[in-house]
Amino acid sequence: MSKKKLDKKTIRQLLSHIFEPTLGGDIVSLGLVDSISEKKGKWVIKFHSNNPFDPIASHIAKQIKQTLEERDVYSEVLLTGHTHAKEINEYIRR
Repeated sequence: MSKKKLDKKTIRQLLSHIFEPTLGGDIVSLGLVDSISEKKGKWVIKFHSNNPFDPIASHIAKQIKQTLEERDVYSEVLLTGHTHAKEINEYIRR
């Protein structure tokens, strides 16, 4: 992946392989990805879960991070609108 030019479309394609089992679709098609931006060589992915108490939100956040890391994409993943967003975001940063 590092040889291919990264852009929002490429990042979105990578994220479209992450499945949200509760809603039965990928996180991109379901509209759970709020924004994809690049800041100083780091891709920032903001997403929300299907409800503020979603028990698999941390799993999806980790999947996003792992999917990008597997392709040598330096990223920051931010969950929004979840009761435990702060804790989950701190967990993902480790």
